[in-house]
Amino acid sequence: MIDIQEIIKNLIVNSLKNLQTKEAEIILEHPGDVSFGDYSCNIAMVCAKKIGQNPKEFAQKIVDICLENVPKEIEKIEVAGPGFINFYLSKDFYGQSIQYIVNTENWGNSAILEKKRILVEHSSPNLFKPFHIGH
Repeated sequence: MIDIQEIIKNLIVNSLKNLQTKEAEIILEHPGDVSFGDYSCNIAMVCAKKIGQNPKEFAQKIVDICLENVPKEIEKIEVAGPGFINFYLSKDFYGQSIQYIVNTENWGNSAILEKKRILVEHSSPNLFKPFHIGH
């Protein structure tokens, strides 16, 4: 399975190296609003503050370098707001992910709760009497 977060992080790390900027922790988030892409990162604002540059301009430099080697899994990269970098995943990525899920036997199965007891409670009121606190 393709680890898209690692691909995005590697793009950012390579861009920071090209800009001769010290690495910082790269945190990718899913924006609350889908119009801001599939992943968003604030690394430009973190790094720009340390080196005394404008975050939005620094974000654009990162994006320009990322676009030179953008993989097919990423459709678009853009700067938003005060310096966020938004990543939009391609239909090819989603198609590959779905194909992987379909072709993988037992995909999504987990042994986390194996050999553990689980109690499921539910109410079972008498349908012919009014529901009350005793139920």
